[in-house]
Amino acid sequence: MMKKARLVLSLLFISTLLGGCTGFKGSTPVFKNGDLIYPVSDDPYRLRDINFEGMESLINSKAEYIVLFSQKGCSSCEEFKPVIEKYVKNTNQVIYQYEVTSQDFVGEFLPKYKDKFFPTGEIYTPSLFLGSERSNVEQLPNNMFKTTLMLTNMMKEHVYETEVYTFSRITPFKNYVKNVAEFDAYLYDRNIEEHVSAFNLFVHDDIVKSSRKSAILDLAFMSNEDIALIKDYFKTEDLSKLYKYEIKDQNISSGQLIDSPVTELY
Repeated sequence: MMKKARLVLSLLFISTLLGGCTGFKGSTPVFKNGDLIYPVSDDPYRLRDINFEGMESLINSKAEYIVLFSQKGCSSCEEFKPVIEKYVKNTNQVIYQYEVTSQDFVGEFLPKYKDKFFPTGEIYTPSLFLGSERSNVEQLPNNMFKTTLMLTNMMKEHVYETEVYTFSRITPFKNYVKNVAEFDAYLYDRNIEEHVSAFNLFVHDDIVKSSRKSAILDLAFMSNEDIALIKDYFKTEDLSKLYKYEIKDQNISSGQLIDSPVTELY
């Protein structure tokens, strides 16, 4: 018999998945392959382990993401593992995996974000959450995890099928340029308020509506050396504003400045 887990004061008791339906209100747009935090690997096609620092970065940047809470030794997690791995392989969807028995989950994540993710104090593994650009989180129905097909069908209701890649180094970006004929590129720094505002006003909806492949160069996590190479590659010295470039057949065909005070791209 599967049991549910409950958090009592400072004691964490976590067990296997509790079956049955849970409600889901609305939909949360999540960019396919979206990875708005600095990745451990340059490989965009995998289930990525994440820690407290990474989760906080996602939450604070108001990024859109999917996180899987799991635990070692959980039989339901082991049963779900091939299902989600096949889903990630088939769709190239990035999903972050957080181990709930890890020291930083218990010591740092729960004290700060328990009410946001687990307001009842009950923690189920495996459990999938969608995070939105409004810093809201919604849990996906637990009973939809049984097969890859069920998981895929459920995800289609909530995840935009848009190919967005984020790069924190220029080398994998250049490899992407060689292998993708046409896409849009954005020079984005989440630490600059004007960038975040412009991204939320223009880029987000533009990507979703156009369904074009896009690459976000995450300047906030780039080294000074890579920043210099970016400036040279795109022939610009001013990174204070958000830029959009159209790249086709390894050539930059045009570039546009995206400025938050205006109402359209120019």
